[in-house]
Amino acid sequence: MEFGPGPRLLALLVGLLAFAYAPTVQAQATSTESVSISAVVADTTPAPSNPSVEFHGIAAPGAVVTVLRGGAQVGSITAGGDASFTVALVNQPVGQQSYDIQASDATGHSLAPVTFALNLTAGTNTIISGIFLGPSIGVDKPAVKLGQFLTVSGTTAPSSAVTLTVSSETPTSFTVSSDGLGRWSKLVNSQEIGVGTHTATARALLGGNQVSAQSATVTFAVNPLEQCDGKKTADLNCDAAVNLTDFSILLYFWQQTTPSNGRADINGDGRVDVVDFSIMLYQWTA
Repeated sequence: MEFGPGPRLLALLVGLLAFAYAPTVQAQATSTESVSISAVVADTTPAPSNPSVEFHGIAAPGAVVTVLRGGAQVGSITAGGDASFTVALVNQPVGQQSYDIQASDATGHSLAPVTFALNLTAGTNTIISGIFLGPSIGVDKPAVKLGQFLTVSGTTAPSSAVTLTVSSETPTSFTVSSDGLGRWSKLVNSQEIGVGTHTATARALLGGNQVSAQSATVTFAVNPLEQCDGKKTADLNCDAAVNLTDFSILLYFWQQTTPSNGRADINGDGRVDVVDFSIMLYQWTA
């Protein structure tokens, strides 16, 4: 009779002991590669825009207004019927800039330009208002003889008061009004300003408080009638007598305005009429 575990039980115990005392094996994962992740965050702040400039002002009705920067044209517009204009310029360069505002009227005469020196900063809009260009100005003849008339004229804002200043030994000023189209003119008697070379300028006043820049300067001459120096005003042929010869000259220019012989308009009111005849009778010498 045998005691103890049987063969199967012994085999089971041996198997359990072998499992229990077997060495433990740990699995390890290794890697020689590294992973790098990067991200670019965009700046959402908007970049400053290029500066812009606006010019608001007065020229003359229908005048072509041109803006130049550094001598190169950068904008142009036609003034309205009230002579106002607006020129808006975008994408202008930053820093110190020089702008010239020029204009020419419907007759091709230039209005006096103005210049602005501006320091422009990115992202800004510079507004220049209150511009009032000087009137255009011209004369109908470069020279006249003493006693003759010449016309000085130009354009500016409608219904303006235009002051015309003529230089001479004593400067002489005349005031006229521009019409609804901005046209103005003054008939000047050369006897009022005397012999010599003269210059003339004009300036406009609109609405009692808007004063234009001064116009360009025009030059003209008043030449003497040497044989008439010191003669009576009614001595039209300057022969030292007031008689039928002068009367016939007066009749030749009768009712004319601005006669070619300025002496025929004896009182210088722009017309040969009965007033001149009465002066001739007063100075009559036979």
